[in-house]
Amino acid sequence: MGKLKGLLPLFILASSFLVSSAQKTVCKQEALADIVFLVDGSQSIGTENFQKIRDFLFTLVNSFDVSPDKVRIGLVQYSDSPHTEFYLNSFETKQKILGYITTLSYQAGGTKTGLGLSFLLKQHFVKEAGSRAEEGVPQIAVVITDGKSQDNVEPHAQDLKRQGIILYAIGIKDADMEQLKEIATKPHEQHIYNVSDFTALQGISQSFIQLLCTTVEEATRQVSQVPQGCKADLADIVFLVDSSGSIGDADFLKVKQFLHTFIMGLDIRPDKVRVGVAQFSNEPRQEFLLGEYADKNDLLEKVDKLTYLRGGTETGKALDFILNNYFTESGGSRINESVPQIAVVITDGESTDDMEIPAMKLRRKGVLIFTIGVGAASITDLQSIANKPHQRFVLSFTDYEELLKATTSTVDKVCISVAAQQEECKSVADIVFIVDVSDRTTTPDLVRGFLCRMISGLHIESNSVRVGIVLYSETPTAEFYLNTFNSKSEILQYIKRLPFGGGESKISRALKFAREKVFAKEMGSRRAIGVQQIAVVITEEKSLDSVTAAEAAKLIRSGVQVYALGLSIDNEEQLKQIASYPPAKFVFSLQSFSNLGCVQTEQADIYFLIDSSSSTENNIQEVKAFIREFLLMFTIGPTQVRVGVVKFAEEPTLEFSLTTYNDRMSLERAVNNIKHDGGDTFIGKALSTMTQYFEEAEKTRGTKVRNILIVITDGESWDMVSKPAAQLRAQGVSTYAIGVKDANKTELLLIAGEPERMFFVSNFHALTHLKDEIVTHICLEEACKNMWADVIFLIDGSGNTGPEDFSKIKEFMNTTVSKFKIDKNSVQVGVVQFSSYSNTEFALNKFSDKSQMQQAINEMQQQEQPIKNMKQLGEGTKTGAALNFVSEYFDPPEGGRSNAPQFLIMITNGRSMDDVAQPAQALRNKSITIYSIGLSDSNSTQLREISGTQDIVFLDRDDDILNFLDKVLLLKICKSADKCQKSQVADVVFLVDGSTSIESNNFERMKFFMNSVVNKTQVGQHNVRICTIVYSNTAKVHFRLNQHYSKEEVHKAISDLEYPTGDTYTAQALRYSLDYFDEAKGGRGANGVPQMLFVITDGEATDQYYLKEAADKLHKYGISIYGIGVANASKDELETITKDENKVFHVNNFQALIDLWPDISNEICKKTKPGKYITSTYQQ
Repeated sequence: MGKLKGLLPLFILASSFLVSSAQKTVCKQEALADIVFLVDGSQSIGTENFQKIRDFLFTLVNSFDVSPDKVRIGLVQYSDSPHTEFYLNSFETKQKILGYITTLSYQAGGTKTGLGLSFLLKQHFVKEAGSRAEEGVPQIAVVITDGKSQDNVEPHAQDLKRQGIILYAIGIKDADMEQLKEIATKPHEQHIYNVSDFTALQGISQSFIQLLCTTVEEATRQVSQVPQGCKADLADIVFLVDSSGSIGDADFLKVKQFLHTFIMGLDIRPDKVRVGVAQFSNEPRQEFLLGEYADKNDLLEKVDKLTYLRGGTETGKALDFILNNYFTESGGSRINESVPQIAVVITDGESTDDMEIPAMKLRRKGVLIFTIGVGAASITDLQSIANKPHQRFVLSFTDYEELLKATTSTVDKVCISVAAQQEECKSVADIVFIVDVSDRTTTPDLVRGFLCRMISGLHIESNSVRVGIVLYSETPTAEFYLNTFNSKSEILQYIKRLPFGGGESKISRALKFAREKVFAKEMGSRRAIGVQQIAVVITEEKSLDSVTAAEAAKLIRSGVQVYALGLSIDNEEQLKQIASYPPAKFVFSLQSFSNLGCVQTEQADIYFLIDSSSSTENNIQEVKAFIREFLLMFTIGPTQVRVGVVKFAEEPTLEFSLTTYNDRMSLERAVNNIKHDGGDTFIGKALSTMTQYFEEAEKTRGTKVRNILIVITDGESWDMVSKPAAQLRAQGVSTYAIGVKDANKTELLLIAGEPERMFFVSNFHALTHLKDEIVTHICLEEACKNMWADVIFLIDGSGNTGPEDFSKIKEFMNTTVSKFKIDKNSVQVGVVQFSSYSNTEFALNKFSDKSQMQQAINEMQQQEQPIKNMKQLGEGTKTGAALNFVSEYFDPPEGGRSNAPQFLIMITNGRSMDDVAQPAQALRNKSITIYSIGLSDSNSTQLREISGTQDIVFLDRDDDILNFLDKVLLLKICKSADKCQKSQVADVVFLVDGSTSIESNNFERMKFFMNSVVNKTQVGQHNVRICTIVYSNTAKVHFRLNQHYSKEEVHKAISDLEYPTGDTYTAQALRYSLDYFDEAKGGRGANGVPQMLFVITDGEATDQYYLKEAADKLHKYGISIYGIGVANASKDELETITKDENKVFHVNNFQALIDLWPDISNEICKKTKPGKYITSTYQQ
């Protein structure tokens, strides 16, 4: 849950879009921590070596921004007894601490480390000594020793860890490794440093500083928003209580006492804190759901009456149980209302089943998991369940008596996290969307969809977020003011009907109107009481006058933050004149936020097969809403995406076929009119019927396109589904099976045929959350099918990456590669591995065979052995050097293609020990897009510095990101590799030389070239129309602009072109082509649609003296001419035709022509961005 949840990519991530490349200090100035050093001053150290400890401490302390409100430092020296050198609050400046360390006296004596640890806890990590633990400030102890302790250290170290204190152990010379492990926080490899002598101590200072800095910065990041005290007055808290045989009756009573005391401190009310309780042993048991009690007294009585179960310990099963039964709307959860969701798991033993996957599902759903371990409970198991950082979410006690005593501190821990999450979810703002509805706005559905998504994520209430909308063309109007609506549903309904009326765009008037009439107290603005004022301007404006800039400045000076969103990607400079400063935070392309559609799926036949049995009677509205939202994601039309609906209960019923409705509005009305039937659930019979409907689909379309079936059911079928489902797959139908509530998962898998197409939700309200996931799956295949790109994986092979993670990285690369078409004309992939040095596994031009590439990935060996102790850190991970290294591998000598989109996918498992910002910027300056994936201990700030923008950074805190990222990342890459696909509109005529000099085999190459261009073009009646004319002695049109509206039809028509032979009458052909831009033949020049003529020829024109006259006439009518010359074609003639040398392309032979298609596709792309035609285009 983030502030302004739905606007996260716009108003919050935007603020982190660009990160400073300068990192002058080792530790960030915002670092916040209390650090106490416990230094061995025993006899074995000696005076000379103690000076080396002084030097080491001096270097460490000097790395932090020391002050009372930043990093505080304390120091204890111990031998036979501990001695306070200074407390956390003794000094306010770094200089005074460094001065003290310089003259630190040497104590001498024995080595009682256990006593020193106990002293730390009782005398230093307390409020009176300057500890800020109660404020959530990270607590860190660094123990430096050279020998084995003469007393027991383990219990005292455990006492510190239970209080959430992070312990580092630095062993020198004769230090005992087993004792260091007893002292240090787990994992030991990250918290123990062991050196051979005192001279080596200074040598490890820099790597240890980096390690300590990372701990402090990451812990600070986690707690920086945590308020003081406990303000948790809104939450859903589920207690999952271990009731297995190992507990015992006496301790089970203590658990109930703990729950009773915990709940006593909560504000138990239906609109405040709700509590649910489940017990588990071999099986989970529902005690009561969230809010399933009359009042607080009734709740406490239910807790007191809990009965002990006995049995084994199956925690994983229990976690799944609360996911499906408690954290749902029917279970009393308010998860869809942005209320913090908390699970508190209490257990005393190891689970006999898998816990990690169900815990991961809970965390992905947004549930914060606390684990409380008692007695023999495994810390590793507890950490595998809980959220991170573990010092906040994992609590461990020796017995249930100790748990009882710690009830208050445990409540505080949970309470602080809940309050922090509440603060993230609560936002107060007045937001006005200023929307261009003039002739310039050519993609109204994109705008409506964007507004719906943004507003859907806001907490709309009169005392939270208020929303208003101003529409403008020549005259601005307020569709509704900030105080018009308090209901999100009313606003969303209004937006779906938002009118786009045409006319000129007068943005200056809209800005003035918003300032004077909308951001006004009487219209609902709360500026006078300090509420944030935000304007979001959505425009396709390409040029702005001084009046507009002045009005924008006035709006900003009045206290309004102005975000400017362009509908295309080429008006950024103009938007900067409107928006607040800095542009990196306030200027965006709307398409950069849009995952609104799957325009890559240009043609498909989609049927919904929906359960209309008796059990779905009360949920038909949610199903209809799901279908309506789904429709928004595709381009609906008779030659594009067609949609039909079939209902089923005891018999299947055709609601409407694929050919009944040809536009989105008609489909939405038809969906709204669907009635519920009732009866039993016969899915098999319904699947059998679909075979016939998909056969009819191919006949009515006249060609084979993707067939997709989406089945939605809430129960188990009364008949067999396996055979009809297999028959549909054999027919080429991709079936997606969505199960709700009581649906049988085994049956769903039989229907879908593969796990990736099977989905399950616990209630019908959750259907809407599946939409994006299913559309992503559908879209991915088309998006990547014709992709043209260079992709290099830069992977961390340092000792920070464990063997299991390295295997996951290889699996992730193989999964990603499997989705690409690998060859020199499609996607090329390279891999570079790095640690303290970099090494090329294989370059972009190494493999054109996918299986060979995947075998090479499988056989890759990790550069460095995983770190087992801190001594092995060595030079550390040098990501910056790796970024410098990989740059040349995008260049032509290594297979890089200058005209192909280029991507770097960097996967790392730790903090870099060198600068990353500058080498990353250098890569981005080469137009290389960098996707940063950080595993476990990666530094989020560095990842942002590498990518340059937050929306392509993926940070994994729970070790599961690579399991689901492949689809998300692939879709991002495949879509961004072709930035044209959302916006192409043009009339394109190919004028093709068919003279004798061409020869038949080269004529086939010309056809292949044209089809390659078409392949990357969004062909359609309302998008790009294609016409082809072949000429020699005479010219002949083979198909007109209004003849074929699908890519497949155009492909076939080009393939059927016949080679005429003859002379080269190019001027005559130019005159002939002019008529085919007429409106009667499909031309849309009168409506402002770009007109493009591509002349392809291999020789001089027979009628060269008439070329200028013929070309002039075409230019007079606004037709842009491009000349593509092969072999003996005259460049001078082509320049005469085009009147622009930049529109002339020349290659030496026809084989080279084939490779020219990306350049021509790019020309179409540049010419066909939105804003260059008017909306009447759509009326044709």
